[in-house]
Amino acid sequence: CDAALTLAQSPEDILLAMTLATTTGGVIRLVRTNHRLGGGKAVRFAMDLVAHPADPRAGLGWMVRRYPQFFDPGIPVAGKLSGCTAYSGSEGHFDAERMRRTAFAYNWKCSEDFPYMGLFLPPVADAETRWTRAPDERTPGKPNTTSCRLMNDYARWMKEQGFGVLSYFNVTEYGRNMRYPAPPREARTDAELWKNPHDYLFHGGMASAVLMNGKQPMRSNCYGALIVDPGDPAYRKHLLEQARRNTERLPDVDGICIDRTDWLNCYNYDADDGISWVKGGPFGGAQGGPARSLLVSWKELMREMVPALHNAGKVVFINNCTPRIEVVGLADGIYSEWGSDAWGMQTYINYSALTGVRKPVAIWTVNDGELTDEYMQRCLYLGIFPTAPYPNNNHCLRPSPRADAQFLAYGPLLTAMRGKKWVLAPHCVETATPGVKVNLFEV
Repeated sequence: CDAALTLAQSPEDILLAMTLATTTGGVIRLVRTNHRLGGGKAVRFAMDLVAHPADPRAGLGWMVRRYPQFFDPGIPVAGKLSGCTAYSGSEGHFDAERMRRTAFAYNWKCSEDFPYMGLFLPPVADAETRWTRAPDERTPGKPNTTSCRLMNDYARWMKEQGFGVLSYFNVTEYGRNMRYPAPPREARTDAELWKNPHDYLFHGGMASAVLMNGKQPMRSNCYGALIVDPGDPAYRKHLLEQARRNTERLPDVDGICIDRTDWLNCYNYDADDGISWVKGGPFGGAQGGPARSLLVSWKELMREMVPALHNAGKVVFINNCTPRIEVVGLADGIYSEWGSDAWGMQTYINYSALTGVRKPVAIWTVNDGELTDEYMQRCLYLGIFPTAPYPNNNHCLRPSPRADAQFLAYGPLLTAMRGKKWVLAPHCVETATPGVKVNLFEV
């Protein structure tokens, strides 16, 4: 019988914590928690039960047609960034023709250039003024200082070669080697607050953005940074200013790629979004209390940030650490750091492909050990692009005889797939050959 059903949860709803519960008896439940009930407040969810032919493409196709704003890039220029990728801080020139043969598209420029996490371009006087880069990430031969001019010169050279550059961005982590309680202010004037991450956060009116775990702030596993709430009004204003500064000071950069969206699953217990009611944290017990979900904060931030960047002709890509369609769907493309076989995170490869059926999607390739024919053909089957062997790639694939040979061999097929969109018509392509999988794309 060529018949199937899809149960589709609307991504337009406000969704907090949600899990899928199943039983051996075949019962399937969507379990939602942390929504505030009572006091006359209604919580509504929209779901559709869709009948269609027995092909998963049909159910996914219905979803894409019903909610195109979550699947289509918000700006056409995003299609130019469909291809293999890099995560490198290198600003050196390379053999551009050879890279073109690997279907290379863009470099998500590694987080080497900022003075500290959360301040990606400081408020310096002009494009020539230099600042000291955070020394946590290092590209050999790269100076300790940089400027907007130097950063844009690299982006301009890349553009001249037909490649793109995305600036590193992060909306949930702040600072470097952060101490708590905050040390005394060092800046003599407010204009100098940015030079010290403690001054800028705690004495610059943004302390309320810090997520607390009891009496201590939540901390990242990178840079000694603190976890912050992008929905905090002062911090959201700071992030929007950072995005504006990026468009003005780096005109040849194609946009931003936002890292560490895994923290969006957290709550700010010192704020109230009017929606969340959470047990645990400082509340304890069974009653719980109000909080602000960083998923709600994300939507509020993106509602302002995305149009501002689009109006400047810039894209917003995302590292889909939280691979939910209502999160990923607000961006123009995906570069999935956690999509790596080498790290045992194969599920993120599928998450990336299915949320990016009409968007540019790239996945993290860690080392030569991943570069089997099975891996490369899996990328082709899913319509996603591996990380290319790029000079000084940071914790991912670098040039080597094996990597170069594999990418040059698969380059024509990967190039043919650039700009792909899944064809989501039922039974649009099938094979009777055992052990063979096929897919069909529009390019």
